[in-house]
Amino acid sequence: MRLFGVRINSLLTPQTKYLTTTRQLVPEYGEERPKIVALDWDGRTLRELILLRESVLPGKRIQPGYKIEVSSSSDGRLGSLSDMNTLTIVPRVLKSDKWMRGELVILGRRVNPERMLILHDIPALGKSSKEVMIQLQKFLDDWGIHAKKLPAIVKNVKVSEKVKAKIIDIDFLMASSLP
Repeated sequence: MRLFGVRINSLLTPQTKYLTTTRQLVPEYGEERPKIVALDWDGRTLRELILLRESVLPGKRIQPGYKIEVSSSSDGRLGSLSDMNTLTIVPRVLKSDKWMRGELVILGRRVNPERMLILHDIPALGKSSKEVMIQLQKFLDDWGIHAKKLPAIVKNVKVSEKVKAKIIDIDFLMASSLP
């Protein structure tokens, strides 16, 4: 599925209820870049897709401020990064009071970095960072990415799955109501 000319399959999961378009400051580039965020029913962020290289065509530029209600029955996995040559996978281990949880940041590039996919909805919990890292590697193995240790740079497997999704409603949001 495409939105503003960008393949957004990676953002579509059965838990995704809304997609919002915003802009985010990327310090490495020193400017704002377009971002599409997948939210669940309660407004929690599930996944984020940041475009580091924007299209120059006017119809394919992401317009900030849209909230799109979607319905999906399958997981798009890494479909948004299927046309990239290499993937850089960086784990994040976040600590709360008693548990640690894991997230993945995946940077896709042909030659230069073009897209960044951040996965917040990974079921990786543990009492130590080592436990979380093992679960993150198992999660990647289930997706067909075999990395001996993280962070890793891997060649992209150019497999694109069909995602059954439909757009239910499109709203334009005020700046104060964006996530």
